[in-house]
Amino acid sequence: MTRTIDDHRRSIDELDSRILKLILERARHTAAVLKLKSRAGKPVDTREREEAIFDRLIREAADAMQADSIRVIWQVIISMGKNEYLKQKGSRSPDGEGETEDHT
Repeated sequence: MTRTIDDHRRSIDELDSRILKLILERARHTAAVLKLKSRAGKPVDTREREEAIFDRLIREAADAMQADSIRVIWQVIISMGKNEYLKQKGSRSPDGEGETEDHT
């Protein structure tokens, strides 16, 4: 049986919902990590961790997606975690200006 456009669109919609749930879960974990690091007096800005994430995901994609695309997508996802942390912290700065964050 050949799948129709509507069949594919339903699959895409289901995937989008699953992806969104995972992104939101990731943001909650990132916020928790940042909160714990802040409470422990540890630096929360670890660019090395962010670069390690990009490198790992680019390797996992194995040419299925361009490295630049992966980097852009994950920069947005990482910023969601930062924004969740700032929201929980009560900060009103949407871009985190004046603060440094761990984007894990």
